[in-house]
Amino acid sequence: MGTLRRQRLEDAIAFTTVIPLADTLPTRAPELRFASRRAGHSLADRAHANDLWIAVSAIRIGAPLLTADRVIADTPGLALLTEPVDLNAIDGSVAHPAGKGTVSGGSVSGGAF
Repeated sequence: MGTLRRQRLEDAIAFTTVIPLADTLPTRAPELRFASRRAGHSLADRAHANDLWIAVSAIRIGAPLLTADRVIADTPGLALLTEPVDLNAIDGSVAHPAGKGTVSGGSVSGGAF
């Protein structure tokens, strides 16, 4: 791997929030699937399994999710952003994605479903 490619990869990894699978994610995914099924939400369908993991991950770290995917809309316990947010332009109400807080466009829930 070339030096420039490696540096780009390391920069991307440093910017990424890694959510450990070893914590509550394996139990929260079925809970969200069940809550979605009970609410008649399409996220309960097996065809949307990847969307379910994305939603559970966002709920787990308390981060709103920026998406145009209608399957994610109205997911129990998930805060959504409908427009891109310039994190540098916000008045300090944004916490690091791994923390709890609010973001312009949507509030972070406690993650209960």
